[in-house]
Amino acid sequence: MAGEDPAFWRAVGLRIRHFRRRQGWSVDRLAREVDVTRNQIVRLEAGVVGTPVWRLAAIARALGVTMDDLLQDVAPTGVSAASPTDQLMWSLRAKGLDEADIARVIDYIRLLEAARSRKPD
Repeated sequence: MAGEDPAFWRAVGLRIRHFRRRQGWSVDRLAREVDVTRNQIVRLEAGVVGTPVWRLAAIARALGVTMDDLLQDVAPTGVSAASPTDQLMWSLRAKGLDEADIARVIDYIRLLEAARSRKPD
């Protein structure tokens, strides 16, 4: 899982720091904007900790960037080797979809795959 991947969080932290500095914001300002402590931002930018996808989405909004901007060229270890369903789930989470929406998308895809695999009568 991405939350357990230190290299992933270091890369994400560097992206956050880049965009925060580009805005000319202090760590304190970003922390206020996303309603977390200064220490949480410092630790996130350093890659010491991860954060939930919903908080990454809040950080992206506060910085005026997209989740794609934060996650560009950043993939958790093993994602490329993951199943297509796992890759899709990670991608949807990165886009900010919640678990219920992701489940609906996955169910819809499975329905389409089942329909496609049925042999015509």
